[in-house]
Amino acid sequence: MTDFLTRLKQRKLVQWALAYVAFAFALLQGIDIVAQRFGWPLVILALLLAIGGGLLWRFARAPEAMSVMASTTGATAISDKSIAVLPFENLSGDKDNAYFVSGMQDMILTSLAKFDGLKVISRTSTEKYASRPENLKQVATDLGAAHILEGSVQRSGDKVLINLQLIDARSDTHLWAESYERQVADVFSVEREVAGVVATALRAKLLPAERASIGQAPSANPQAMDLFLRGEFETRVFIASTADVDIRAAISHYEQAVAADPQFALAWARLADTRLLLYWSGNAAVPDQALAVSARSAANRAVQLAPDLPEAGLAMAQIKYRLDLDYAGALVAFNAVLARRPQNTEALMGKAQSLRRLGRYDEAIAAYTSALAIDPRDSSPSTDRGITYFLAGRLAAAEADFRRSLSINPTDDYAASNLAALLLYRDGNAGTVLDGVHSQQMIVVANRVQVMLLQRHFDAALAALDAAHSANGNEQGFVILRAQTLAEMGNENAARDLLQPVIDGYRMAMAALPVNSGSGQNARFRLATAEVLLGNAQQALQLTRQGLQLLPPQKDFANGSVGLGLAARVYGMLGRTDLLLPMLARIRALNGTDMATSAANLRLDPVWDKVRNDPGFQAEIARFAQKQTAQTLRTTP
Repeated sequence: MTDFLTRLKQRKLVQWALAYVAFAFALLQGIDIVAQRFGWPLVILALLLAIGGGLLWRFARAPEAMSVMASTTGATAISDKSIAVLPFENLSGDKDNAYFVSGMQDMILTSLAKFDGLKVISRTSTEKYASRPENLKQVATDLGAAHILEGSVQRSGDKVLINLQLIDARSDTHLWAESYERQVADVFSVEREVAGVVATALRAKLLPAERASIGQAPSANPQAMDLFLRGEFETRVFIASTADVDIRAAISHYEQAVAADPQFALAWARLADTRLLLYWSGNAAVPDQALAVSARSAANRAVQLAPDLPEAGLAMAQIKYRLDLDYAGALVAFNAVLARRPQNTEALMGKAQSLRRLGRYDEAIAAYTSALAIDPRDSSPSTDRGITYFLAGRLAAAEADFRRSLSINPTDDYAASNLAALLLYRDGNAGTVLDGVHSQQMIVVANRVQVMLLQRHFDAALAALDAAHSANGNEQGFVILRAQTLAEMGNENAARDLLQPVIDGYRMAMAALPVNSGSGQNARFRLATAEVLLGNAQQALQLTRQGLQLLPPQKDFANGSVGLGLAARVYGMLGRTDLLLPMLARIRALNGTDMATSAANLRLDPVWDKVRNDPGFQAEIARFAQKQTAQTLRTTP
């Protein structure tokens, strides 16, 4: 499974990131930033160009949006050396063998990825299709693949029957078909034979570094292999699920696999990945430091056992990225994996995320584009690329990517919320984007509530929060969001009464939260907001200073930039124009956006009410509008 962790943004870490940024509480975790918002009304442009300028702005965005859409819709020619492996059909009498069938597909995919110049479509795109689709040519076109490998697996006890056929989808020509009957312990010999056939048919050459590994089982212990395949299957279920599926079952199976075979390097690497995933995105208010230690230990063990194993390198790259916050080091590590596996989607996404945090947005966009080429039917790469466009100030391109994600997966709440956040940021109105999204996840709720707050529909905002709270149950998040809404509608006493009984617990959790937690920096801004609402100005300022010092833009350009916007909101709530106006100037000086502070947001958001009549603040509204106009003109082809 080569795209592990690339869908982290669909898990709680990113959901809460978006939710809190939308309210100035961004929990920016994992895959990795996120947090969008609030408006840029065309009325502001009337200060410069009147209505005609507004029309010019709207029409100027269209070419860029069309250009981006054209570059990501598969309009490019399909390479002869391209293949997609569709989900294998499970013909076993025991349907519980689904994990084994899935493992066989992964085995073949891993083998094909070892060939030089062969484009292999990612599993996250192919798994959306049936094992034997009726319109194979259309499926191949959607995936950008000239060839399709179909298969079925039947397991009975220790015997396995695998049927495979290679098809040229352009002409619907069957190039090759074969059946393999093996003992379970010998099933990996199929890998080498299939790889040889595909190599001959597609005239692809095996990468020299992979010759020794192809066709070899990663463990000679059948029990360890079975446990490993179960762990792989459970991890995929976790990543693909929108429900609260627990990753601990996968961790347990990987632990049992390495207990059965302590030399099982690949299982150690996967164990590191899943432990890190639970540490980074688990539900605990304070992440378990033992998970971080054990994840690092497992990654080190994988590298010791197999220094050249790409999956071991990936595990160490993720350690650098998520535990060490060493983005330059992580970039080197991800590039080392890509030197051996150029199409590894996890490494491509990790490279893109590292570049984004380093502020190298153009390079990050290029890496996301490469991931999108081999994962064309997964909405994740285009949404992440859209976030990067957003950070870079290329709003039309960001909008095009978010809409592309929704065209791939109309039920993708993450993409819909990103699009709504962008429209709020640019126009001060999300339009109808959220009308068809009924999820009660905070990623959706926060943006829905923000629309109501910009319109000053406070009662509706409270009702939306209460409905989501009863469905979601995250006490701390909803308490602070509700308290801020109460304060913004003028009911400051009710806000304090809500926070007072719980604030000590929040402070204790904050004190215990490690810097490298996915919620670390932004949890400080969230708590700072609560302190403002309680009238504790000095505590709020101290937390804000800590947040800025721990993760400045120089260390993490993307999250640090968002942090500037969150700090500005704390200063605005305190009425401290002496601190707010210099911070707004810093945000304007960014080479891009903080994804939170815009002309429309400054004009409409109640969070600024204490400073609204200040001449300097009003001047900033006009300056932000000017910057956004300049960005639009600069990014239009």
